[in-house]
Amino acid sequence: MNNENQPQRGDIYWTVFEPSIGTEVNGKKRLALVISNDWYNEEYKRVAILPISSKTHHVYPFELYVGKLIDDQESKIMCDQIKSFDKWRLKSLVGKLPKNLLKEVETKLKRFLLLPNKTD
Repeated sequence: MNNENQPQRGDIYWTVFEPSIGTEVNGKKRLALVISNDWYNEEYKRVAILPISSKTHHVYPFELYVGKLIDDQESKIMCDQIKSFDKWRLKSLVGKLPKNLLKEVETKLKRFLLLPNKTD
């Protein structure tokens, strides 16, 4: 990827999650949210992502229901399934998560990781 096409925090991509083991999120093609900061995304060959699932009948405490995010598909972001991916797994940019929802993701991540929830 060149600098013009660097993933940015809040970007949503189609990704490849295989291979997976046990209860890890799986699937050949799945949406994911880039959660790593833009400096990291530019400097390194990896990004930190959160999987997005269309299975919304149960939304667990560390997941965020986001409604019809892409293609009129009900979705949730799985904030407890943080993964580090090589950028080659990012297949195509779909869109960007609205800032208000990104803030909610950050709050869920802070709770999951037991980080202070102070505003900058």
